[in-house]
Amino acid sequence: MEVSMVKPTSIEDAREICDYLLAGKAVVLNMEGIHTEIAQRIIDFTSGATYSMNGNLQKISSYIFIATPETVEPPVISRKCSGMARWMYPD
Repeated sequence: MEVSMVKPTSIEDAREICDYLLAGKAVVLNMEGIHTEIAQRIIDFTSGATYSMNGNLQKISSYIFIATPETVEPPVISRKCSGMARWMYPD
């Protein structure tokens, strides 16, 4: 599975996120430091895109999300006591 990391700075970056999804790649979104209204618009756009392609969008932490196309099984997220997320892929 290929994973792309994106730290968007504007709503225009939503198209890049969707291009990765259309190419069959999972996308990790780091929304830290972006204005809340812009971040919400990007998440809304990405959510619509993943829905339209039978994909998945999950919140990993307050500012981190993962979007996956239909061809990529979304990870199962487990939280440790420290609050850090780890990904466990089912066999």
